[in-house]
Amino acid sequence: MGVTDQAEERWQSYDPNGEPGERVLTKPEARSGILHGAAHVWIVRTGAHGVEVLLQRRAADKSTWPNHLDISAAGHVDFGETPLAAAVREAREEVGLELDAARLRLLFVRHARLAYGEIIEDEFQWVYGCELSRGAEFTFADGEVAAVSWMTLGDFRKLTEGGQAEYPLVPHGDAYFANLLTELARLIDT
Repeated sequence: MGVTDQAEERWQSYDPNGEPGERVLTKPEARSGILHGAAHVWIVRTGAHGVEVLLQRRAADKSTWPNHLDISAAGHVDFGETPLAAAVREAREEVGLELDAARLRLLFVRHARLAYGEIIEDEFQWVYGCELSRGAEFTFADGEVAAVSWMTLGDFRKLTEGGQAEYPLVPHGDAYFANLLTELARLIDT
């Protein structure tokens, strides 16, 4: 973690309707299956080979899905923080991008329950898209990301449908990826 030590993280609880709760969650509490929030930011651009999606490769020492390809930038909603503010913060912390909140488009919100060993993530996920109109340099100051790479939208679609890559993809589920691909195509068309 970058700015805040992981032991000090305080995450926002949510009720079953997706409304912020009164409870402040520690990381261990949230990872025991208590409903909390996460913000996902998918970054796209138009490159030499058409529409491309930015994928991060998670660091080898991550407690969940180490060395897997994943969302451009993502993380949990801190207590008192909005999902949009969390999306902007995570992009800055994980890949060094200063994104203007006005440029982020909410693609969809879903409730998901993911398990990795003993860790249970029960969360509302606010999924945002952002199109980069210029080149960007990426930095990985918080140690959560090992690298980033651009993948064409077509190759990304194949990967989400079970295609092979040098690193596996974090398993967000078929419905997540189907919805994401539809929404990313709309984002580029607007």
